[in-house]
Amino acid sequence: MMKDYIQSKDYRKFLEENHIVLSDWDKATLIYQAPGMSHYDKILALLEIKKQTGDQCLQVQIEERLDRDHRLYEEYKKCNGNAYYRLSEFFNGRYDAGDIYLWFKDAYADGKKTGAKFRIEKELFACKKQSGDTDGVFGMVEFNEQGYIQKILWMYERNQESDFKRKENDESERFEERYVDLPLFYRRGDIVHVIGTEYIGIVNEPTDDTEEEKYRNMAKKGDYSDFQVAVNLMFDGDNFLSVFAHDHIQPTNLEYAVFDDEDPRKGFLEYIRQVLYEHKTNTLFSCEERKAERIREILSKLEIVWRQYPDMRLGQLLLNVCGNCDFFSIEDDELLKQLQYNQFPIDSRTV
Repeated sequence: MMKDYIQSKDYRKFLEENHIVLSDWDKATLIYQAPGMSHYDKILALLEIKKQTGDQCLQVQIEERLDRDHRLYEEYKKCNGNAYYRLSEFFNGRYDAGDIYLWFKDAYADGKKTGAKFRIEKELFACKKQSGDTDGVFGMVEFNEQGYIQKILWMYERNQESDFKRKENDESERFEERYVDLPLFYRRGDIVHVIGTEYIGIVNEPTDDTEEEKYRNMAKKGDYSDFQVAVNLMFDGDNFLSVFAHDHIQPTNLEYAVFDDEDPRKGFLEYIRQVLYEHKTNTLFSCEERKAERIREILSKLEIVWRQYPDMRLGQLLLNVCGNCDFFSIEDDELLKQLQYNQFPIDSRTV
């Protein structure tokens, strides 16, 4: 069952190899927060935890949570008049938000027409507020392409944020949002894939065991959102993202990225990793190791060659000059040599 709430095979392997045993509280929290687990499977898994655990406090909390979610959802279903439905289609490894509908059946019908995976989100908040309705159940629920509830994104009634507010002098914490004190596993420079998407990125932190220990000691007072590692996202599928695209992702939802040898993303990411995390001098953003004068020299030689073959596009010209090489990694002095001595020789008398 671990694979259902810990999707990362790399993280599961790490736990198993290091004989790390999850407590019943850890399991309950990870199940409730599992991004790829259906609502129905979460209920069954939590009921199993409740059945086998000897911790009465956890048993009570699981029963409270399941009873509350069921009760609120039954009320939520009655609020069609003040709801809207958003259809999202699966594209390039993620769900892209699309059209908005007044009725679930219309959103569902259009979703089926696409022939692709889709989901529908029902929101009861802005519509109810706008209509002056401040009673009843507020929230947002996600449905899968079969029309079944996939996930309760959030839900509460009468503008009360939570039915489980901690009582005075009550030191217990709710299993749903508690911080899971487990190893973060991944380290700076690891090239990873975000499970359930086509996002590929490079882990930014933690750097080492010492940094992880400091973070975990600090995060023990936090909640589940602090069980995370920082990732610089580089690709969404084959689409390059800004190197400043940044996210914090739970390690149970990350795995090492695997590429074919011919995949150009592999060399690019390895180079970026070296530049950002291995070189003492960040040569990607500072030119301390390269002379600025080379820019004029390269452009001058390139212009000479290009004027000899003006019908070629720049991309064609460079491919003919440099051949089948890695344009991202080629050094400028090598490019100068290619411009000077390749099949488009530069007449030195014109320089």
